[in-house]
Amino acid sequence: MTNSALSLISVIAILGGATLWGQHTAKVPASAVATPLGTTPVPETIAGTLTMVVNRARVLGDKVDGSGTRYFSVRDSDLVGKTPAQVTQRLTPTVVTPQQNVKTLDIVVALDRPLFVTTTGKAPFAIGTAILDGKLKDLQVNTNITLPEVKITRKN
Repeated sequence: MTNSALSLISVIAILGGATLWGQHTAKVPASAVATPLGTTPVPETIAGTLTMVVNRARVLGDKVDGSGTRYFSVRDSDLVGKTPAQVTQRLTPTVVTPQQNVKTLDIVVALDRPLFVTTTGKAPFAIGTAILDGKLKDLQVNTNITLPEVKITRKN
């Protein structure tokens, strides 16, 4: 009896092959297979780093932290209710001098609304630009500026 049971199992295994054991390949239609849209990978967003810069700029102001980094950030809410002169001043970080011992300047300008600025043309207009006063060595400036639309007109 035992021999006949083993013989029966052996015959079923030989005749059934891999399908009996569940090791066959599944047939998938070609339309179900996802294909990549581009060959280059999409860069990851660095929102966490930008948020850190915004928060530290708010807390520290123009002060330098212990590692020698100064932070600067401007958002739409920072420009609400300001005069055109104040907007121009707010868009530019304060001047970096050698006495401050700044090693890194991290700048984030994230404006979601269009920006329209009128200037007299007598003073340079800069958005998120580091202005250096004196000889600085080994200063690293990291800037991330997001502007949907900027229109600068010169007032005569």
